[in-house]
Amino acid sequence: MEDKLIHIDGPIYIVLDNNDTPYFDRQAHQLSPEWLEEYFSALAELTIQLPGLIKIHSPWALSIHAKLGNEWISDGFYGCANLTDDHKAILRRFIDCAIDVTPDTRYEEMLWESSESHLGQFAIAWLAENNLSDVRRFIRYMEACDLDHEVGHGAQFEAIVKAHGWTPETVALWVARNVHAPANMGAKLAGTRLKATL
Repeated sequence: MEDKLIHIDGPIYIVLDNNDTPYFDRQAHQLSPEWLEEYFSALAELTIQLPGLIKIHSPWALSIHAKLGNEWISDGFYGCANLTDDHKAILRRFIDCAIDVTPDTRYEEMLWESSESHLGQFAIAWLAENNLSDVRRFIRYMEACDLDHEVGHGAQFEAIVKAHGWTPETVALWVARNVHAPANMGAKLAGTRLKATL
């Protein structure tokens, strides 16, 4: 794996056309403010480099690896770190960029990051669950994904609706899930989870 890593900046490395990401044990790591600053600075740099990387390589997958001491960790730490508004703004720019570059990927859809998630999926789901204003961004993201092979999107849909209740934004998400991006399980999952949230 080491020979496939492309160093972006700071602790962030990427691997193209490989969807094996490191396991992240949320309980085992203490993420210092200094490390978070380095990580998000590097993520901002990846956002700048991403369109060029996609146009040159046209990959189907892009996995993010972050160096924490001597370990590699995934980007699934957002929910257990103290993120600032600046960090969240960087995440939003990264998600928007990931959506914008989908026409240049190999299959003209959102890149895979692991065998079970798309690039940035944990980030956008966490943002939408914690910020109502990000629900429409989650809809745009979901519509760019290969939902014929969805894994965790249904649970994230449910978590977002449960977090905010029924609002214009979450109703739009429910409609998008059933009409624009139903995927292989969308209508069934959305109907079941709609009842559960009433």
